[in-house]
Amino acid sequence: MSRNDISRKEKLAILDKVKSLPPDTSQCKIAEQLCVPKSTVAKLLKEEFMLHENFNSTQTGNQKRKREGKDPEVDEALSEWFSLIISRGVCVSGPLLKCKAEELSQKIGNNQFIATDGWLSR
Repeated sequence: MSRNDISRKEKLAILDKVKSLPPDTSQCKIAEQLCVPKSTVAKLLKEEFMLHENFNSTQTGNQKRKREGKDPEVDEALSEWFSLIISRGVCVSGPLLKCKAEELSQKIGNNQFIATDGWLSR
């Protein structure tokens, strides 16, 4: 089963199962226990925040299609930064995400990027 063949609700269920395992469980062991490829586990863990945000905003959880932002480089950089920050236990707000996204876009060289509320909701 590939990551694209499962719904957002199923992805969140996998993440819930992962959280019930001991924290030092390797991704290989998790993949074996859940009968999914290791790459699926790694990608879901990386995208965990966005999956929860998208699920909470739609309240259906059955959608498979995710809206893409207009600047995927900024989105990817922000996702990596976010994963690092939350792993340190830091609380992150919407305004902080918007500010960091604009900062990262400047570093990437995209001076046209503006982090709007619409961008944040996507």
